[in-house]
Amino acid sequence: MVSNAPPRPSGFVYPQDLEGEIKRRFDYKTEPDHYFESDKEAATGDCIAIIDQRFEVASYLLKQFDPIFFHMTIFEIDTLQHYTRGKPLEDAWISIDSGIKAILDEHCDGDTYVILMSDHGHTDRVCNFQIAKWLESKGLSVTRKRSRTLRTILAMLGLRRDRLIGLATKVGMFRLLRDYVPKTIRVRFLAPLSTKGADGLKNSLRGLIDHERSKVIPFGGGGLLYINQRSFQSRNEYESFRQNLIDELEHISDPKTGTKLARHVYKAEELYSGPYLSLAPDIVVNPSEGYMLGNVGTVEDIWVYPEKDWTRCHRLQGIFTILGPDIKQGLRVQGARIYDLAPTILHLFGIPIPQDMDGSVLRETFSEGSELATREIACLGADERSRVTARIKRMKAADRI
Repeated sequence: MVSNAPPRPSGFVYPQDLEGEIKRRFDYKTEPDHYFESDKEAATGDCIAIIDQRFEVASYLLKQFDPIFFHMTIFEIDTLQHYTRGKPLEDAWISIDSGIKAILDEHCDGDTYVILMSDHGHTDRVCNFQIAKWLESKGLSVTRKRSRTLRTILAMLGLRRDRLIGLATKVGMFRLLRDYVPKTIRVRFLAPLSTKGADGLKNSLRGLIDHERSKVIPFGGGGLLYINQRSFQSRNEYESFRQNLIDELEHISDPKTGTKLARHVYKAEELYSGPYLSLAPDIVVNPSEGYMLGNVGTVEDIWVYPEKDWTRCHRLQGIFTILGPDIKQGLRVQGARIYDLAPTILHLFGIPIPQDMDGSVLRETFSEGSELATREIACLGADERSRVTARIKRMKAADRI
């Protein structure tokens, strides 16, 4: 396993001795050397170089280990699609296309299943709705005074995240900060200073929001809202407050276009279930296409329209393609969900599917009358799952020894 960018420049590969090998052989990089805010051209080049390197390392690992299952993530294309357009983006997709072709030509045969998928799509960004600012304006969320003062002073000095990153790059400190300053510190002191799209993506407001005095605490990308249930005398009072807040969120419209901010606003129990439901956000806001929900920023406006850098945001629909034995050709798959992939992959391998796993096997992709299509979908019962879990724990323990 080779993970994504770690909080430290080591410890991101398993088994551990493989890390030194890919560093020596490929000068392996976990993230770009430049930020788009400070040097867009250099950052674009970094991302494309990393994409090419990922495929080079993937081919090497396939030769070394000959796995029965192989997964590869190309995260950098997400970053590029937020910041770039035209030829640089086209070049990145050409690199991906060439890399996929090389993997297929060298490592895949007629018995190989190949799945190409994305966890979301991209679309032009219309607006960033500062939901934390909106909650603060209504007296529902309270920012710590010390944090407000720091943000105000830094804003007056013009020290936004992009400018701080640019300064650190110029004096040769950026890589040192990135590699050796814990991510929690970087997020808290850099992300809150941005007026750009990174506002809502990398800051949870932990430490900035006064949890005791706030009725509502925004989290993550801004669409996850936790309600401070200690603010209410009874469950009925809490439910009434939650429903009123949902109604209000559903009626917010963009003052420029009239578009509803939210595609839908959910209660936790509409999306989540199981023993950890109590840990889920009380409200989840699913914004309309092209709208982002930001948490913080030095800007005073609640509605922040796109600037020149971060011009695209995520959209719900992505891509899904499957190729292999007994797979239909030319079928346009309708309604596939991201969590359908795990049970589908397990079925391809003939592995029982845990009964509590979300999603369904995408049987419509299988050729009519094929073994895949007619084979019964095996389920993993609770007793068998316990045995598998125990076996995995024994394997982990043996590996540590």
